[in-house]
Order: sequence, then structure tokens, then C-alpha cells
Amino acid sequence: MTDTRASWVVDLDSDEQTVLSAEVACGEGRPATPGRFLVALHGLRRERRILCAGAAQAPNSNELFNVVIGRARSDLYTLTADTPLRPDPYAGIPWFSTMFGRDGILTAMLCV
Repeated sequence: MTDTRASWVVDLDSDEQTVLSAEVACGEGRPATPGRFLVALHGLRRERRILCAGAAQAPNSNELFNVVIGRARSDLYTLTADTPLRPDPYAGIPWFSTMFGRDGILTAMLCV
């Protein structure tokens, strides 16, 4: 590792897997506390499972349909933010995020 480059050599057999994780921080010295990426990731996945558990399901024998619907559901949850009343899909991402307006209404109508 140098000031401008980090590299790793990982030798794996054809059936092996590994996970590489890197934390990057700007500034001088080390951060006061190490990051908790994996803890946050597991928490986010748990929240997503809870949120998805209440969603309508439409599984069928068409695997492509199931994949497309699953991706659409995932995209919708990505745009959903917790508000004091309930989770709401925000619209206008990435330039202007709001929970009201035409895009939010259309999203809500398409989800019903």
C-alpha cells in the first residue's frame, strides 16, 4: 500500500469465495472509531426484510416476471423514506427529493 494505491493479491480455487472490504477516510491520522459497515449493512438488510414482509406478493411460474417484479420492489424501497406517519416513496431523486407532488402521487397510484 502506498499513499496513492492499494492492491491485493488473492489466490482462490475455482470453488472458493472471499469477501474484501476496504474503508476509506479523508483527513489526517486515523478516524476516532473504526467504521461499522457490516453492522450497518446487516441492520439495513433486516429492516428491508421487515418492510418487504408486508408487501403484496405475486409469485408465479414465470421466473423472469418474478425477477422483474422483485427488482421493481427493490427500486421502490430504495426510494422510500421513513416519515413520522409512515414509510413514503420520495420522488424527484436525485435532484430534489420530496414526499409530495406529481411524481409521488403517480408512484403511489402505481403501487396500489
